[in-house]
Amino acid sequence: MTGHDWLSAVTTGSWTEAFGDRSGPRVTLEPEGLLAPGELRSLLSRVGDKLNAVTSDVSGAVIAVETSDPFASLVVSLSAWSLGAIVVPIDPATPPQRREQMLRTSGATAVVTLDGDRTTAEAYRPSRLVDTERPDLGDQPGYVMFTSGSTGVPKGVHVRLDNLCTRIATFAEYLEFTERDSVPSLSSPSFDISWIETLVPLVAGGEARFPRRTARTNVGALVRWLAAQPPTVIQATPTMFGVMASLGWSPSAGTSVWSAGEALPGRLANELAATARAVWNHYGPTEAVIYATTWRYTHALGDGWAPTGHPVAPSTYRIERDEHGDGELLLGGLLAEGYVGNRSATDEAFVVRDGVRMYRTGDMFEEGPDGLVFLGRRDSQVKVRGVRVELGDVEAALQRVTGCHQVAAVAVPDRAGAVNLVAVLAGDNHDPDDVRRRIVDELPPLYRPSRYVVLGEDLPRTVSGKLDRATVVRRLRDDTATAGDSR
Repeated sequence: MTGHDWLSAVTTGSWTEAFGDRSGPRVTLEPEGLLAPGELRSLLSRVGDKLNAVTSDVSGAVIAVETSDPFASLVVSLSAWSLGAIVVPIDPATPPQRREQMLRTSGATAVVTLDGDRTTAEAYRPSRLVDTERPDLGDQPGYVMFTSGSTGVPKGVHVRLDNLCTRIATFAEYLEFTERDSVPSLSSPSFDISWIETLVPLVAGGEARFPRRTARTNVGALVRWLAAQPPTVIQATPTMFGVMASLGWSPSAGTSVWSAGEALPGRLANELAATARAVWNHYGPTEAVIYATTWRYTHALGDGWAPTGHPVAPSTYRIERDEHGDGELLLGGLLAEGYVGNRSATDEAFVVRDGVRMYRTGDMFEEGPDGLVFLGRRDSQVKVRGVRVELGDVEAALQRVTGCHQVAAVAVPDRAGAVNLVAVLAGDNHDPDDVRRRIVDELPPLYRPSRYVVLGEDLPRTVSGKLDRATVVRRLRDDTATAGDSR
């Protein structure tokens, strides 16, 4: 079954056609075990009935899914898509104010939470939302994935389901994922790479594994789980692979490693490739429907980043150079619809070049012998354990908490290359411990600084009056301006 055949079966609620009876994809949950196709079909149908009961017109409705369980999110998403709805994955750890912004921006009419056994329809609790105004999202099912916004307000990236299924089908074919393969779902449903883990095996006919929560949230437990039953594919960020390796894990000879979410250090790629069946380095922003390019490890790398390789069809690219000769990567071929309710941001990011709609990634690239090579960012966006974080988003939260504009958020890499967020508070009237406590109500966990530094002087500025982040980072590295800091 092709990706579009599978999409057609799902969106019409033809669960027998989508999931088969005795063959096709396998869904394994822990500790529940293998979920028979008939059981999955029944669960999806009954959850769909519950969604119908809580919304007056599910077709075209926006349904938020508030769970950290990838399987539960998948069940609600498939059920919602079969009814023509749009889903919005939300991490339960999202602070209340930010959660309300997401619900309001997306125009969600219902929120589904999980309470109980995830294999029973009774555990899925939809509740209706009132006084929400649906933005113009068209009449196609799909999803809205929220990312960090530079102004302090999260941006909702709207992707149609047919584009998602095109990405899943072409990606599975390009990487030769077959019915013999298995992949565990380890990523949060609010992180778009989770669609790869849940949908690739369903479309390609392989095994989707859903380990228990401890294996998803505790690295030590994950390492033990992988040792006991290694999958044929494992996807994670380079930061996560580095932590796992530090605990003694290495991929088995039958396991392919899919690195994603952030730049892959060359030396880590060498380490993984020493034992793995294959190492792939994937690249792509949420606006380009998860992944747009990939590179397979073929030779030893030195210092620096692994290449991000070549586009996976139907994605295309071009490098657009500025007056300094620096090249920004633009992606086309398979893109999101834009940012929900934010026309100006959409028009700024999605542009037309030679008659082709393209997305300005903000990432600087050059072309090398192995394809595209990442050079860095042109703005203040960083990746923290694979999650895109706008430093302006963090600074806006710091300003709300402190009531002061003399604050900065900077990214400082540690010795292993992992990014740490540092909050810099100018002036002598700040209590770092108080700021740390109050920031919990403003930002999700990965967006929160791990260190707070009080700077007894004004923040350095460029000649144009902008924050001079480079100077701030140099001072932190030199440890010449850290008096009074809280770690």
